[in-house]
Amino acid sequence: MARKRRPEKANKGPGCMRDAIAVDEDATFIARPGAGTPGRAPGGAAGEEIAHTLLLSEAGAVQQRIPVGTEPTTIGRVPPCEVVLDGSMVSRRHCRIQLMGEHVVATDLKSTNGTFVDGVRIAGAVPLQHGSVLQVGSHTLIYERRTRREIEEAAAIERDLQGASAYVQMLLPKPIDAGPVRANWLFLPCAHLGGNAFGYRFLDADIFAGYMLDVAGQGTGAAMHSVAVMNLLRRPSIPGIDLADPGSVLAGLDAMFRPEDHNGLFFSIWYFTFDRTSGELRYAAAGRRPGFLVPPERRAALPLAAGGPAIGLEPGRDFSVHTVIAPPGSMLYLLSDGASETADRSLRGAQGFLPQLVRSELRPGLPEPLRLYHALREAAGPDGFDEDFSVIAFTF
Repeated sequence: MARKRRPEKANKGPGCMRDAIAVDEDATFIARPGAGTPGRAPGGAAGEEIAHTLLLSEAGAVQQRIPVGTEPTTIGRVPPCEVVLDGSMVSRRHCRIQLMGEHVVATDLKSTNGTFVDGVRIAGAVPLQHGSVLQVGSHTLIYERRTRREIEEAAAIERDLQGASAYVQMLLPKPIDAGPVRANWLFLPCAHLGGNAFGYRFLDADIFAGYMLDVAGQGTGAAMHSVAVMNLLRRPSIPGIDLADPGSVLAGLDAMFRPEDHNGLFFSIWYFTFDRTSGELRYAAAGRRPGFLVPPERRAALPLAAGGPAIGLEPGRDFSVHTVIAPPGSMLYLLSDGASETADRSLRGAQGFLPQLVRSELRPGLPEPLRLYHALREAAGPDGFDEDFSVIAFTF
């Protein structure tokens, strides 16, 4: 997390020119014709007040807005740097950011591990373009050049997203650490907030039910649609729906959540029930990737797939219910689309996702969802996850 030690004054300088070339700290900048209009931010009107900002992004979410002005802002691991970032990859005085004329310039201060702009290690002073990604150790900072009005609007949207995210997280169930069914999870909403959500509970003394759903799209609309489904499935009973029958649940949701009645929104879902007396695991899915059942000896992972389009896309259809036996000690994994897509794209072959999933050396004290997050986060690369990231691990 960054700590900004000195507030900056608002800047009213002219806009930047794209495709400029920096020579050194007292650089002369050469702009190609048509590269930019002085006094104008991308999408802004001429004469509007311009603000230069670095967005500190952690796990895909904006954590802090750092203003950039004519006074240099030094980024490093310790004070008196104005922006202090943790991590062994960050040098004591790593780089400097400053508005020089019409351009914000990043200067590497001979850091050990380098300063990267848009994936390229820089030497000396380099001008930043709107949207440039600055990498300092494991930290990502994004340069934005916007009008004051645009920044205020963006901040308002972020507040709305944070409020929606907080509401979704308030409805998520607590982990279960003891009993016939244990559950542990990790939920990380992306910067734009999606419609990923999940829930689980005992329907009676023997039947445990759970699900993971994902509303197509991003933003508060998708999040609130997932909240509507969650609130419905939290009820003790639903007329016309047997909560102990996965097929009945999906058919009922399909009838109730028609896209034409909900602003065109639709969602995928994986729903299951587990009978703790018989070990029977019954499940049905609509539009989702499979869950994975790992037996207690952890030698293989059984994909639990169930085909068919998402809820709301094919009215009146039946949903097939599948049954497997989960021996005592088995684990069921449900992954959000963001986690599953990273696994499909980046972890293949002998070092692929399934071998990673069934690793027998589960580390005491390290929650299983967090172990998988670390593996998938490394595979996702510096851009992180494009969608909400969720993993639930159930132990039967």
